Amino acid sequence: MQFLTDDHVKLVYTDEGDGQPIIFLTGYSGIKEEWYFQRNFYVNHGYRVITVDWRNHGESARTGKNLTIKQLAADVNALIMYLKLGKVILIGHSMGASVIWAYQSQYDETHIAIIITIDESPKLTNDLDWQSGVRNLNAQTMDFILPTMMNQQMCMQPIDSKLRQLLAQQHENHFFDATLNAPLLANHALSDWRQTLADLSIPQLIVTGERSPIWQHDFCRYCEKIINDKSQVVTINQVGHMPQIEVPEKFNEITLDFIQRKLGI
Repeated sequence: MQFLTDDHVKLVYTDEGDGQPIIFLTGYSGIKEEWYFQRNFYVNHGYRVITVDWRNHGESARTGKNLTIKQLAADVNALIMYLKLGKVILIGHSMGASVIWAYQSQYDETHIAIIITIDESPKLTNDLDWQSGVRNLNAQTMDFILPTMMNQQMCMQPIDSKLRQLLAQQHENHFFDATLNAPLLANHALSDWRQTLADLSIPQLIVTGERSPIWQHDFCRYCEKIINDKSQVVTINQVGHMPQIEVPEKFNEITLDFIQRKLGI
């Protein structure tokens, strides 16, 4: 399935199941197939599951225009409007989490019931007042760190062989152009969502990986201090940057429990 964004870029999405809608949002260079275990799990639990490939990602169209986090948030809003959804749950991994915060900064909370973010600091670039961004990333090192950041091992647990094969095939079929997407990564790195996080009034679950290779220092303590009393921070032991595919059963258990408690199920 596909739809056009407000700036006329074709995005490909999937839409399965009935009930409370959940939109799953991948990180930079990620593809919708990463949510394989979440898609089946949540459909089987009575939810409507929507996944989407960002512009320049997966099966969606390639373009050089509007490569910003705020535009991706506008794309999410366009999808919500296109599908005529009521209140949705947004689950975002890495950059997908930043897109959720950007959505919150651009639109009101009318269409959002719950937010779940996965292993993402609200500010990627370190400075004198903030040392919980990407490891070694600051204004002076950005030109070197950003192009190589995705080369490191992201997962600390073995990935299911069927999923690994599926992802490899999709990436082979739909090449990710890091040069084309460099402006998006730079915009992502320069964004600061700390105030947005502090201003949220809806429930948010912040999931982190204990052994994530991305972050210079633990940002969880900061988040715990500023989030509202309906929100929660959970760290999953012995996993890296992608707990949703490293330990999908554990991740699904944690997220479903949070959703059911906040929805009063």
